[in-house]
Amino acid sequence: MTPYNRIGRSALRSKWLRGTATALAFAGVSAASACDILDVSNPNNVSEDALNNAAAAPPLVNGLVAATTRALSSIFASYSTATDELMWVGSRDAYNQLDRGAISEQSNEFVDLSLFYVFEARYLANNAIDRLVGFGFEDAAANDNSKLLLARAFLYSAIIYTTIADQFDDFAISNKTIAGDNIGPANMVQLYDSAVSYLDRAEPLAVAIADDAALGDILAMRARVKHARAVWELLNPSGTVPSNPLVNDAGANADAQAALALISGDHKLRVEVTPPLSDGNVAIGFNVNSRLEITFDTVRYTNPDETGKQADPLNPVKLRDPITNAPDPVLRAFIDEFVEAKDSPFLTIVSQREMYLILAEGALAAGNTAGFTTQINLLRALDGLTPYSGQVAARTLLIHERSVNLYLQGRALNDLYRFGRQAPGWDVGEDALTCPGILFTITVSERLANPNFSDSPSGAAACGL
Repeated sequence: MTPYNRIGRSALRSKWLRGTATALAFAGVSAASACDILDVSNPNNVSEDALNNAAAAPPLVNGLVAATTRALSSIFASYSTATDELMWVGSRDAYNQLDRGAISEQSNEFVDLSLFYVFEARYLANNAIDRLVGFGFEDAAANDNSKLLLARAFLYSAIIYTTIADQFDDFAISNKTIAGDNIGPANMVQLYDSAVSYLDRAEPLAVAIADDAALGDILAMRARVKHARAVWELLNPSGTVPSNPLVNDAGANADAQAALALISGDHKLRVEVTPPLSDGNVAIGFNVNSRLEITFDTVRYTNPDETGKQADPLNPVKLRDPITNAPDPVLRAFIDEFVEAKDSPFLTIVSQREMYLILAEGALAAGNTAGFTTQINLLRALDGLTPYSGQVAARTLLIHERSVNLYLQGRALNDLYRFGRQAPGWDVGEDALTCPGILFTITVSERLANPNFSDSPSGAAACGL
């Protein structure tokens, strides 16, 4: 055997070496005894008081962005497995539960683990806003960089608040060790209102510094929030499929139009799940591409490889464009990029594509076929696809375009519910089927740790579950 660092084990046994080592150790202790060896200054020991300085603003905002990215990467793995986008192919049964449609199970380990990151991001959102506003960054006299930092804090706060409202039936807003009450299912809509309020405050900051790129993202996100709020209203209280599932929200439409005036070139607001944000236990990239615990759905979306655990690299897409009948190129491009990224994929928050979808749906809801056709063809032109001219039912095309253009973006579950569809893996008797509109509940760790938690009626209670 080759000895460690080229010193043979027999040499380490010699009395001389042992004696020398003992002498050196004794000398070191003796020298140290002249002073208190614990009396040291750790340059990495920074107190929270350091955050009271305006110089801490960039790290505060960067920390919020990083925490939000990790929260999205984590909760999207569980959420997407509960939809028709991903499916369980591994050995961890909690993903199997989600794949079967057990949405509101409070002991699901992956929702529970992800919720730690969601709570963290929500706290950092409000902490960053409070501190930056306290620094005077919202004042008219603040410099451009300060205003941009605060606008970014407002934007990412809106992102995490919207994600919570999209994916949970209840939530508790605490302040570090000060426990907060859970707000209850009926009040979850208020998180959308908070998100809109943050974006309302971000807008004039971007205008003041003439940053059209930031303004475009802010307006696009506000359109997305208002549309999501309208979808929430259709599905709450949980338990029924709406007779008219289409959304035509004037505010969402206006913001989408305004955003499109500022963004172009197939614009996407995205975050990258880079280490250490790609927490291997629950992160979506790791679980799809490395651990092979979950994979792209093979019933509707993809063709599996010979293992059944990944998409076929040569012919990955099963889903066909409803007009050309060719494998959908939007989905193909997404899967290729996602797989190549391995543990560090990009996650899309909001996009130019979603603005076209919001406007197309609004037109369809209003009976404006020409308006629907215009917007859906602007979307299809981004990929050079054959224009729509009535080849299929407009709602069928809308559902398809939302499926591929918003894939793995946290929209699919409510779309399945409102359009009366179901994921292939949902079992009869599970709450995804028996209680349309049901979302994740507050999980067991928070229930045990939060003394203010009240087991108030959940989304499941509306269905008698």
